[in-house]
Amino acid sequence: MTLSTLVRRNLLRKAGRTAVLVIAVTAAFLLFGLLSAVQRNFTASDTVAADRRLVVTNRVGFTQSLPITYLERIRSLPGVSAVSYSSILGGYFREKRSLFPVVATDPASYLGLYPELLLSPQERAAFVQDRNSILVGENLARRFGWKAGDSVPIRSTAGLQGEGQFAGTYRIAGIFTATERSTGTGLALLHYEAFNDVRGADRDTVGSILVMSGDPRSNDDLANRIDALFANSPYRTRTVTEQEFGRALVAQLGNITSIVAAVSGAGFFAVLLIVASATATSVRERRSELAVLRTLGFPPARIARMIFAEAGIITLLGGMVGLTLASSISNALRSLQNGLFARMEITLPAVVIAVLIMIAFAVLGSLAPIAQVLRMPVSAALARRGA
Repeated sequence: MTLSTLVRRNLLRKAGRTAVLVIAVTAAFLLFGLLSAVQRNFTASDTVAADRRLVVTNRVGFTQSLPITYLERIRSLPGVSAVSYSSILGGYFREKRSLFPVVATDPASYLGLYPELLLSPQERAAFVQDRNSILVGENLARRFGWKAGDSVPIRSTAGLQGEGQFAGTYRIAGIFTATERSTGTGLALLHYEAFNDVRGADRDTVGSILVMSGDPRSNDDLANRIDALFANSPYRTRTVTEQEFGRALVAQLGNITSIVAAVSGAGFFAVLLIVASATATSVRERRSELAVLRTLGFPPARIARMIFAEAGIITLLGGMVGLTLASSISNALRSLQNGLFARMEITLPAVVIAVLIMIAFAVLGSLAPIAQVLRMPVSAALARRGA
């Protein structure tokens, strides 16, 4: 009888218990996959240009504004390739539950800083020239059935900097896509001047100033020089890379990395105990049978491989099913048209880590049962069988 036949029969001997173990492992790796994808969604930046972009915000916090006059002073610094600015608002179409991000900015400079946003030269020119126009992302346009040339009413809730509400009807100058799948297109771009004219407070201020450095290796030096420029002003600044700024936003909800590690670790530990306990129980139930195998000439190493294979099949099967489910859910969320989960995916490094954890599960879950078999006196096991 081959080793594979023994393993298959042992797993199917109590199919219900095997199924429960596979489901438990599946749940653990489903959770791990989803949490990894969420971490990726909120911390990743895939574009080359992103490595050169810096974000300047108020040192008190990104909810506080900065004077727009800072723009020219920053532009004059050596090492600055380009600058723009933005204020992020919460816009909605018809109903407040249909919220989407609205970025009030200078069209020409903003699009220059974000080359990953794609649109035709005609759409770009139409947006730059018409201050009562907006540019909408592909996902946002699909969400509401908009097309270029439509006039749409947009209202806003308070933005990140608490500017209050505004309302207006804007012509869609164009619809942009993105070079990277992970770049969100569920937002709209609005002329800052049009917004600034109707805002109720904090006129001539912006939420953040966006800087393109000439060399990503000089990002830290440039950030320090920008902050030093306004060290004695009423509105001191904090300059970080775009990636760091994104992580800071996510940090408002908690440390995503720590949450992923803590929750996944707790789930894995619980499942490891279940697998180890179930494997040990299965070995105890088959003690006399294993003793017979020993008397028939099965070497201890072969029996150990059999036990390891049983634990390995359970963990690998459950783990792969869990990751497959997590990937399917991530893909479904990424396809949503609000762009909130545009970067949500399970990366290759996460899959590698998951496979290593599966192998570790199989090893750790079978160590105690294997040691139990190797220490088992054959005569005592056979005597118990005879009794």
